[in-house]
Amino acid sequence: MGAAGFGMLAGQTGYPVGFAVTAVVIVVAFAGTRTDRPERSLAPCALRSRSGGRLTGKVATSGHRPRASSVSLAYGWRRREVALVGGEGMRHCRVRSGSAGLAVTEVGSGEAVVLLHAGVADRRSWYPVMDALADRFRLLAYDQRGFGETDYQPERCSPVDDLRAVLDAAGVDRAVLVGASRGGQVAAEAAFRWPERMRGLALVGSAPVGGPSPDTLAHEIDKLFDAVEAAETTGDTAEVNRLEAHLWLDGPLMPEHRVGGPARELFLDMNGRALAAPPRGEEEELPRRWDQLADFPIPTLVVIGEHDLPLLVDRARAMAATIPSVRLVILAGSAHLPMLDSPAELVDALSAFLTGLA
Repeated sequence: MGAAGFGMLAGQTGYPVGFAVTAVVIVVAFAGTRTDRPERSLAPCALRSRSGGRLTGKVATSGHRPRASSVSLAYGWRRREVALVGGEGMRHCRVRSGSAGLAVTEVGSGEAVVLLHAGVADRRSWYPVMDALADRFRLLAYDQRGFGETDYQPERCSPVDDLRAVLDAAGVDRAVLVGASRGGQVAAEAAFRWPERMRGLALVGSAPVGGPSPDTLAHEIDKLFDAVEAAETTGDTAEVNRLEAHLWLDGPLMPEHRVGGPARELFLDMNGRALAAPPRGEEEELPRRWDQLADFPIPTLVVIGEHDLPLLVDRARAMAATIPSVRLVILAGSAHLPMLDSPAELVDALSAFLTGLA
């Protein structure tokens, strides 16, 4: 595997809202590129090369709020009617954490579900899930620093502290964390630090820091990472965005543009905004937790798309064989971002998990 590839893998104005209910936190996504972007430094798929480099994924965000629409998604093998970017009745606010004004969206009532987006997305990626579950749960999603509508100044910061700020502002004493990719790593770390506040954890295309890494990657995957690295070196963010859509949305071993239409447009907008975001400052490096999974006390759902990076599929299977209370769901026809390419199937998996925790 080339050095560039290993380097990539390793590695509305408003006011705080007073919320008061138990929460469920959902996190999803791994991907990344530049070391000054959140996804790259926190990607759950951190790999280490023989030279010690880290391979991460990149996450993007978008700042504007799209109109609600119901579209027919025809990605993969099944056609389902799902609201792609969110329905009516969503509420928006900001939560202060340090210098940051974290953009938060909420919908529904009941036990709270907090969703953390991937490193190539923002909170809008969760709107299909929020729409589908709002009749039974209170769902909250927020933009992490460097993504979407969240504003901030460069400073020492911690993504875990930002999550805590959202939970505290919402009045959440206990939560179920469901996480994807980089968001999943943040959620997993929060669960390790405050198990008394967690009812469950769901990881989508994600794993705690420190998982096993292969010595080599498939040639096609290596070429994609090298191409992203080259585009970043020349400052061609449009090309980076295109390549990362192939890597994380289509799947690295699947044809480019496997996923099209509104889902692809949303990805390119979210990731494009993240690529252009200013530096966040010195961000906390999450500790390695992989070796502690055998003692992890939180009920866990592990979701992985069959077309995701093979190393992430392997890690998902390893977690399912290690965590004491765990359920593994492999989504057919999906890659790294099932909330975009298989939202109905992801909703089914999350709904069953959340219902089982009640």
